[in-house]
Amino acid sequence: MNCRCAQNLLSAYVDGELAGVEMLRLREHLGVCPACREEVEALRAMKRLLSRSPQVEPPAGFEDRLAAIVLTSDATRHRPGTPIWRLALTTSLAAATIVFVLLQVMRPSPASNGARTAPADVAFDVQSDQSYMATSDPFGGQAPVMPVSQK
Repeated sequence: MNCRCAQNLLSAYVDGELAGVEMLRLREHLGVCPACREEVEALRAMKRLLSRSPQVEPPAGFEDRLAAIVLTSDATRHRPGTPIWRLALTTSLAAATIVFVLLQVMRPSPASNGARTAPADVAFDVQSDQSYMATSDPFGGQAPVMPVSQK
């Protein structure tokens, strides 16, 4: 497996969504590729940070107002007075803000001289992670043995 193929599977791997041969091939690649291993650790750290973020409750009546806006046919059409460039600019700014925040969260500290370290508030529970990965792998970390049929 090459890095390009592995990169496409890392998120599913961290989420425990890979099974069988794909998981085994990716584990083998992670054993020999420090760059992909580092990416897996960064994804795990991001997942931990996001799981600790507070859940925001929408204000009372929000769902009703949102449904009314969506169901109103006039609100779903492009208004002639609103230039399309304004929508594109707003969307681009929102995307840039999200990327900036993610880069700030994942940026290594200046004292580390370029070495990637986990943020201080991220606790790594190696025992739990290993037991989770072992229980999510249907083969228990071993390659499946397929009987050879002889006819």
